[in-house]
Amino acid sequence: MTRPFVPARIVGGSVIAERDPFAFESTAFYRGAEVFEEPLHARRVVVREPHEHTRSEQHFLDGFQDTVAQMLALAGTAAPQVLHVLGRDGRAYALVEEHVSGISMQAVLHELRERQHQLPIEVAVAIAAALVGLWRAPNERGFQVPLFLGPGEIFVTEAGSIRATPQLASDRARQVVGAVALAIDPQIAYVSPEQVEGGYGCESGMFTLGLLLFELLASAHPVADIHNRSMMETLSSLRNDDMPSILERRRVPPQLAAFLARATAREPRARFESWDELMVELDAVLGELPPCGQADILVAVPIRPTTPPALAVPDLGGWRTLPHEGHQPITVGLVPPVRPEVSVRPVLASDYIYGRRDGRPMLLQGDLLVDVRPVSAAEFARFALDTRRGSFVPRTGEAAATGVSFDDACAYAAWAGKRLPSESEWAMAIAALGAHRLGTGVVWEWTTTPERDGHVVRGGRWRNAPERPPHPDHRSYETRPAPDVGFRCVAHRERDGTFTAELVSEAR
Repeated sequence: MTRPFVPARIVGGSVIAERDPFAFESTAFYRGAEVFEEPLHARRVVVREPHEHTRSEQHFLDGFQDTVAQMLALAGTAAPQVLHVLGRDGRAYALVEEHVSGISMQAVLHELRERQHQLPIEVAVAIAAALVGLWRAPNERGFQVPLFLGPGEIFVTEAGSIRATPQLASDRARQVVGAVALAIDPQIAYVSPEQVEGGYGCESGMFTLGLLLFELLASAHPVADIHNRSMMETLSSLRNDDMPSILERRRVPPQLAAFLARATAREPRARFESWDELMVELDAVLGELPPCGQADILVAVPIRPTTPPALAVPDLGGWRTLPHEGHQPITVGLVPPVRPEVSVRPVLASDYIYGRRDGRPMLLQGDLLVDVRPVSAAEFARFALDTRRGSFVPRTGEAAATGVSFDDACAYAAWAGKRLPSESEWAMAIAALGAHRLGTGVVWEWTTTPERDGHVVRGGRWRNAPERPPHPDHRSYETRPAPDVGFRCVAHRERDGTFTAELVSEAR
């Protein structure tokens, strides 16, 4: 039974929301309503805001500004409509979008499997065609918007139209590679091979679309099996294996089989050159199939979609007297966020530069050399034995050294002729070199940036929700050693090729 809507606060203008989010990562999602006075009625909405634990951090607010711009860039009949952007002084603090209802394709596919049925081919292709705008429109506007989108985020409405509630990859506090969860996250099973390595391009969404169309046709994902495969096994298949042919699961027209094979090619350059080219090929496939409209989709869906009842304004009594956030409608320009280019090429042995004393592999970003992995317990043990430093009794092995104080981490770095990174150096290295290439997410990592009585740590498992996987955007601070905090070192390469541990100013 759906719990009743209980307003708790005014977000801005006539938009009200409940006090507690129904879902949250770095962005919190709230059930909300927009109240109209002439005539008096209300409509359901969804409110996105920076989570209360991140609102004081500038980089999270900047990330939310990017989220708003990316949501505005989404277009097409399937995309959720952005109704309002609320904030103050040109800064967005809340995004209000329509509430999308209907039956999810995840539920539809489950029911089809139970009945040992499949969607008509023309229905499956029509649903896929309705989703193309989610990736095509941002690309035409100069955006690359990585989306987490699986059948659970695709809906058939009561009228038979196709809608989606995609999540922005930048909005999700998760790390695809290095996640320790053993169960398949449904959305993770729809990432492209290059996304598994931390990259993204125009062709990445084509791969996701191909996976979705494959599942719509076969009623099963090509490689994911929630009962028999772990998430990491699925990611490994997505990255390293060629996708099976749809003809192994279902008889389809040759033109459709060829379209799917190209969309799900493991190498991005083997997919379509543009979304326009993909749409030309998809239109050709549709032209060879029986016509399919919204009524045909409703007939093919084994579960009747329903629309939630309208909100009754009297049930929202007292909303005008609720606390007001002081937010007003603002305009946010469609300016693509500027981010460092991320290389997704494989790491070759020749890419490594090795530390003179500790011999650890490092990668070069600009003039900054960054350890490829956090310092291991065995490496820290060698330092402790060499220096007879007694404040820490290290474990041995290849696991990351943890329980290391900030001072001991600095001492190791100095012994190795290096230093700890500042927070901005750490973040820029991860953005430019890729989280996978730098092995982030194993532990939180010390930085030299002060925070209260301690120092900032980055990239670990979210402290207030330990079930959530680590993510490079995660930020916390520590004042003493902790069992989930480790470190890595950096150095600068001088023009003569030598290393220096000297801290270089941020302006350099």
